Amino acid sequence: MGTLEAVEYLLQRRHQPNRTIYIAFGHDEEVAGGDGAAAISRTLMSRGVKVEFILDEGSMVIKDLVPGIDKPVAMISTSEKGFVTLRLSVNTTGGHSSMPERESSIGILANAVARLEASPHPNMFGQGPEVGLVENAGQEMNFLFRILTSNLWMFGPLISRLMSMKPSTNALVRTTTALTEFRAGIKSNVLAPWAEATVNHRIHPAQTVDEVIEFDRSIINDGRVKIEVLEHHEPLPLSPYGPDVFGYQTIKTTIKQIFPDAVVTPGLMVGGTDSKHYTQLTDNIYRFCPTFVYPEDLKMWHGINERISITNYEQTVNFFYHLLLNADMGELNPMHAHGSEL
Repeated sequence: MGTLEAVEYLLQRRHQPNRTIYIAFGHDEEVAGGDGAAAISRTLMSRGVKVEFILDEGSMVIKDLVPGIDKPVAMISTSEKGFVTLRLSVNTTGGHSSMPERESSIGILANAVARLEASPHPNMFGQGPEVGLVENAGQEMNFLFRILTSNLWMFGPLISRLMSMKPSTNALVRTTTALTEFRAGIKSNVLAPWAEATVNHRIHPAQTVDEVIEFDRSIINDGRVKIEVLEHHEPLPLSPYGPDVFGYQTIKTTIKQIFPDAVVTPGLMVGGTDSKHYTQLTDNIYRFCPTFVYPEDLKMWHGINERISITNYEQTVNFFYHLLLNADMGELNPMHAHGSEL
């Protein structure tokens, strides 16, 4: 909506862009974009289209996200986690509850998933875009954290441990494990002949789908537990974010126009977006939403009372309006404060 309102305002002002701008809305982003974004990408590729950069939905402007920094942090995700969804299952003979075997299908599977939760995947700090977040945010941190972040060769393990202590930052440094479904039992006095659990991993860019599955297999270490892959996608490549990279710097400039107090950093998109379908069009793919939140607000996404404020919606429209203008320049320009056009 914010994008379309920005476009409508530009049309009302009879703005004529100098560069071609594609605005792609798929109808099935929440179910992986196989019929929407994938079809759009195929069409553009068939026409030989190559684009300067892509901005998709993604990370937000978050207050109190990074330890040691009081300012809000605006992360431009330069990569995106992969995922694999696994079905774990156990089959036994079942029977009457009055004569139970020593181990049940529920007990065997419960032990397996308990091991997975108790044994997180390794911390990959320093092997992905999270290090860019720390290095850029470190310049705005308090004195103690500036010492730590400016000497990652020495304090990297400490920083990685600190980041792993909060769910919001732990997701940036490792492949996460989420147990999302558990099904078993047919009657209160009948031993369950089968039990199934669903495990969803979001994969750090330094790992692969196969590595994650083998890690799980070694942790479960029980041949009675069958592991099936339901769906998967590898992590996406890291896009550049240097001072001369037009796409990244244009997005950064626009963020600073709308959120002047924000510290802009590269980062990692922990969820899934349609951008995975556009990797053949450009190497410069970024993910950012001009939404201002606190860490506790993250739980409402796809949850109860999902919302943004009226002020933030106005900021969203302003962001896309200025992004369209900034991207249309075709070259990097010094940042200027946005006016009261909208």
